[in-house]
Amino acid sequence: MDSNQSGDAWIREILNGHELRCMINFRMSKAVFKSLLRVLESRYNLQTSRHVSSQEMLGIFLYMLGHGASVSQCRERFQRSGATISRYFTIMLEKVSQMAIDIIAPDDRSFSSIPEKIRLDDADFMEYENNDNAYEDVIDPENVEDGDSDEDGELNTSSGSEMKLVRDVIACSLINQI
Repeated sequence: MDSNQSGDAWIREILNGHELRCMINFRMSKAVFKSLLRVLESRYNLQTSRHVSSQEMLGIFLYMLGHGASVSQCRERFQRSGATISRYFTIMLEKVSQMAIDIIAPDDRSFSSIPEKIRLDDADFMEYENNDNAYEDVIDPENVEDGDSDEDGELNTSSGSEMKLVRDVIACSLINQI
């Protein structure tokens, strides 16, 4: 991590530059990026930390999701430790998940009725029957090795495969909603 340009400076350059750069790096227009940031800050209490701005947190999150970037790639791009990248990805995941609950809500929040398509032909939906245990073989907290310490002295115990799995699950969920 030896770039002269911090992650926050890079994001400011993107947001003050050509529209296409924002589309390439964050997969959305500058206006949508700024609007999403305002919503996350005002309604979901996303706050700048002592060292990382809320704008950079959103940038890290979108960059990882949009490019399938690993923690190592984000460490280089944003000039942060792996633990810092993982920490703020997790914070953003929580905030976006809260937002998704509010935005992507079923008409029947109690799920009192089963859609006819599922009721009449459950064979197509059997793969989702045991969804709670679907990832237990992939993420095993007992097998996570101790990681490197970040600049705050906290251990980075997130594995790259765990981050990739989280990213893939989010991406699949969002794609299925479209």
